[in-house]
Amino acid sequence: MIKIGELKVAAGGDKILDIPNVTSGITVVMLEKQKMVAGAFHSLLPKCTSNNRADLAKFTDTGVRLLLAEMENQGVSKHELVVKLIGGSDLMGASGLSIGAQNVEMAKKILGEEGLNVGGMEVGGRRKR
Repeated sequence: MIKIGELKVAAGGDKILDIPNVTSGITVVMLEKQKMVAGAFHSLLPKCTSNNRADLAKFTDTGVRLLLAEMENQGVSKHELVVKLIGGSDLMGASGLSIGAQNVEMAKKILGEEGLNVGGMEVGGRRKR
């Protein structure tokens, strides 16, 4: 199970994608089908406010880059990745750009900077996933 602020990468079909109750945070999933390597993290906030490496997966901007680096450490080319986004909800009906929406936008921004496209999304709305 991946909790808020955690990042996991697994190879060879190991199960990592048990991610309960994603709300305003976002889970970014990366999968390389041929090598059977998958990774994910579950962030809480869009922009990093910590210098502590142990906190990087709590933030969407640093979490995306950390997950990509971990996937590349497994011998995966970023151009072979399928990327999915889950979460980014606005359970409270906030006015303006909610934390959930900010997380989604930050993930898409950093993924775009890295040359990665989002292959699927289940984001936004007013419900948890």
